[in-house]
Amino acid sequence: MRGLDTFTHKKLKSGVFHRNLIIPANALANYLRPFCEPALFHSEGMDEYHLSKAGSVFKLKYKGRYFCFASAHQVESANYDYDQLCLLNYDTNNLLTSNRVVFAERLVDGSSNYDCLLFDFTESVSGGRLAKLGWYEPDQFFNDSQTRKPLLACAIGYPSFRNEIDYVKNCYGASPNIVWGEETKTAMSDRLAFTPTPQIEFDPIGMSGGPVFGITQESDRLFLFFAGILTNATRSKFNFFPLRRIRHLLDHRQ
Repeated sequence: MRGLDTFTHKKLKSGVFHRNLIIPANALANYLRPFCEPALFHSEGMDEYHLSKAGSVFKLKYKGRYFCFASAHQVESANYDYDQLCLLNYDTNNLLTSNRVVFAERLVDGSSNYDCLLFDFTESVSGGRLAKLGWYEPDQFFNDSQTRKPLLACAIGYPSFRNEIDYVKNCYGASPNIVWGEETKTAMSDRLAFTPTPQIEFDPIGMSGGPVFGITQESDRLFLFFAGILTNATRSKFNFFPLRRIRHLLDHRQ
């Protein structure tokens, strides 16, 4: 967390507010982990599992419904069908697919660069096939007209280098990374970005689709807020799709 001023650094150590919780800085990773899962795809021809991974997903509860965000390039680059994305019920070891997908093409967005998809898992959650716990609920900054510029940003996701399915050993271990950084400029249209601090050594491929959170200051307190969905990341820069544009998918979900 190099580069933060002394006041912010001290406050971060004492805890960050989110909803009605105070989360110690060293516990943020564990707090955020349930909201992000590997993007699993049920695919014929993938050995006995019929399963493969391409990126990460962010789980959100919004107005009584349960959704997963993913970046469109996760699905399209591997030629998956949209109905192949699934979530794993870890208790029953069952894979559940969404009951519908919301596409950017439905929106009056004026952009061809809308790299985000919304998958509706409400029926699986309501039917008890997926747990109701572990879905992010909007914070007090969710409806701001503009995505806030964070004092500090962080992304969480499942990089491919440590989250591959081992078909030989018949196992799959889900292990996320959390990357902290400071806001920077982006060369991509309709994106925000942050620079990892300290610089990361691993390749972040596979973290696309995971959530990006920010830390903002109100009075003498620091607050955690949802900032967007990671779409393009390198060792030196994490570009993400901002919250203000993600809300379009939620508002046009019907």
